[in-house]
Parts: sequence; C-alpha cells; structure tokens
Amino acid sequence: MADLYAQLRPASFRGFAFDIPADTVRAGRRVQTSQFPGRDEPLHEDLGLDLRQFTVEAIIHGPEFRARADGFENVLLTKGPGSLIHPHFGEMDVIVKGHERSHADSETGVVRFSVTFEKYGAPLVLAAGSGSAEALSASTADVFGSIEADFIKRFSVADLPAFISGDALGRVESYVSNLRSGLGNLAALLEFPTAVLDPAATLAGQMRGLFEGIAALAKPFKKPALSFKQSPTANVNALALANTLSRASQLDLSQNFTGSAASISTRTRNAQALDLMMRGNTLAAAVSSSRYANYGSREEALAFRRSMVERIAALRDAMAAAEWDDSTAATGTMAAALSRDISERLGRLPYTVRIQTRGLRPSVVLSHRIYGDNLADVLPQAGDIVTRNRVRHPGMVPAGDLEVLLDAS
Repeated sequence: MADLYAQLRPASFRGFAFDIPADTVRAGRRVQTSQFPGRDEPLHEDLGLDLRQFTVEAIIHGPEFRARADGFENVLLTKGPGSLIHPHFGEMDVIVKGHERSHADSETGVVRFSVTFEKYGAPLVLAAGSGSAEALSASTADVFGSIEADFIKRFSVADLPAFISGDALGRVESYVSNLRSGLGNLAALLEFPTAVLDPAATLAGQMRGLFEGIAALAKPFKKPALSFKQSPTANVNALALANTLSRASQLDLSQNFTGSAASISTRTRNAQALDLMMRGNTLAAAVSSSRYANYGSREEALAFRRSMVERIAALRDAMAAAEWDDSTAATGTMAAALSRDISERLGRLPYTVRIQTRGLRPSVVLSHRIYGDNLADVLPQAGDIVTRNRVRHPGMVPAGDLEVLLDAS
C-alpha cells in the first residue's frame, strides 16, 4: 500500500497545486435510440464514446488559505483548456465545466471546491476528404452499382407484346416527370434521357447516370461532370436537394394489371423492378447529396437522419422481399455510413429551442431580447430568425411559435 501512495502524482490544475481527498469519474457510450411508426423494435446507433468527466473534491488550506483559494478560483474561471494532473490518471488537457466553493465553521482555515472537468477535444473541421465523407461516397457508389446489376437480372420486355413495354415505359416517364417537377429550376441543369427499355442494361445505365448527375449538383464550386446543359451559377443547397430526393423516393406503388395470369405476372415483376430501381437510385442520390449538406442545428441533422434511416429501412425490407440480396446489403451499409457521417458532425452544430411570441415584432427586437446588447450578435441572429422561420419581412415577425438558436455566438 505504501508503494501505491508513493506512485501517486501531486494534484494540480494549470500548475496550481491542491489536495484531493476524493474524486469520481463518469464515462460511457453515446447511444441514439430511434423509434419508427409500424416497427416494434427500436434502432440503437452507437455514436462513440461519451464525454469523460471528472468531478474532483479539491481542498485549499494552510497559511493565507483565503488568498490561495481566490487564486485557485481565478484559475478555474480562466477561459480555455488547461492541464490537469490527476493522482491516478496522470496529465491530461481538460475544460472546466463548473465548480462549487464551500466553507464550514467546523473547518477553520479550509476551503473546499467541487470541480467538474471534461476531457478536452480539439476543434474539428470536417474536410471534404474526411473518412466519414469518403465512406459515404463509397457506399452510395456501391448502391448505384448493386441496383443496376439487380435490375438487369429481373427486368425484361424483349420479345413481349407491346402493351407490356408500354406499361413499363409509362411508369418510367411518370416517375421522371414527377422528379423533374420536384427539382424545379434545377431540372434545367440536367439532360433527362429518353428511356430505352431494351436491353435492360441501357435503361439501368440511363437512370444511374441521371441520378448520379443530380447528386453531383450538390458539389460546391464544381461543375457536375455528367450530362449537363450548363454550369450552375450558384451553389445548390445540398440539404434541400437531399430532402427533395428523399420525398421523391415515396412512389405510388399501385399495380392494377388485368389480363392473363402470365401477362399480369410479367407486368408485376417489371413494375416491381422499376420501383425498386427508382426508389434505390433516388435515395442513393439523396445520401450522396447530403455529404455536402450544411445543417443549421443538431435538431435539423437528427431529423434528417431519422427520416432517411426510416425510408432506407423500408427500401431494404422491399429489396429483401424481392430477393435483391446485393442491393439489400449495400443499402444497409449506406444507412450506416450516413448515420456515422451525421454523428461526426453533431458535436459542431448548435442547439435550437422553440419560443412563443405574443405580438408582431421586428426581428432585431426579438434578437436583442434573446441574445443581449452585443450588436455583433444581435444583427446576425436577427437574420437567422428570419431565415430559419421563413419570415416574409424582417420588420414584421408574426406572433406564434418560433425556432431560434440556443447557443448562438
């Protein structure tokens, strides 16, 4: 036991020594639990290690204990990380989350502090070539390729009556028309192919090229390389594009065919193959676009992730039922890559909160009441209130429910 105590290092923070009679350490993993309508089992996503937190009971005593206690408190209140030497865990960089100072009549000459430290994490900057973003791109490429291969195995109109190919062509044209309408002005930047059904590989290649071209719209400051009429004149909002594609993946899957049993079977098989190809390509393009998304808050990122994971799960179920085994596996990998990419960004995103206002007010007035007197904060956040809540005029923010940044700075 004597050897153990001899190995302990004297405690200090930023070089200021103190005694530690007791301490506790909090650690664990961050697990996000999501529940979806119609699914009994929840989804648990491991977001990595949780914050490692140390609560230290520090004692200042001896000659000039009050002056030393004041000095220690000033050290604790200093901005930024500092070096903590812990008797058991050694030296580490930490941030002070808070402290309590206490005195007792029964302990003359003693000041006690309860200090909570968190292990410091250096600021992260998400680079376009980061691991999670590269994994996201690789996973969507696998989905595009797997869907193309599975579709070719299952779709055919060769040597079949014209009404069967007519069914399929009408289905493709209807979907492409809806997609063009959903993209709005962005549709003008793309070359939409005239569908060729036979051989199936031609149609699969056309659709893959179209959706890879749509996803490429999200790349900042770059002209997409695939089938474009003209260069974009401004950056595309990647998150808005991803959300548009996600909504477009919700197809009308009705199949009301009549005729002989053989023709109904063939038409149903082709319709199913087309639906899975279109849904899969659309969601792959949405995930690919999200690589360049700028989320305005943690809540926005988590909402997008929940929506996408739910839709990808439904697609995987349909692919598995149709025995599209390669596409099923690739789509699952894509969902995991999306979750990991968003999880890595969460720590760098601000929180939001919803507030209720009782009357019509200018955005600057609201911002002043929420964020204080600093003009450098008030004006930018007034603009954020307008943009975030889609207010028509900054001088007239209507009464009601508003979303505002909670930790704006």
